[in-house]
Amino acid sequence: MDGKRNDEPPEPAEKYSDEELLKEFEAVKRMTVPLPIPDPEPIEFERIWKQIQEERDMGVEKENVCKKRPGLLRRIFRFLKRGK
Repeated sequence: MDGKRNDEPPEPAEKYSDEELLKEFEAVKRMTVPLPIPDPEPIEFERIWKQIQEERDMGVEKENVCKKRPGLLRRIFRFLKRGK
């Protein structure tokens, strides 16, 4: 558990005492390193909003959005996650 790289397989937990595991867990919980999530494009929100408005004007029903535009909801949720 001492500074292992992320691409190496984890060591079995049985190898460590409960105290060592708790200490490692607490250290990771306090870690403040940001995740490597790229910022959204500057116009991403406007592009998605425009697409929503166009679909609303076309009369796309909510139930059919996933069938007619499967990538739209995925892009919306990805955009919203980045805002957190």
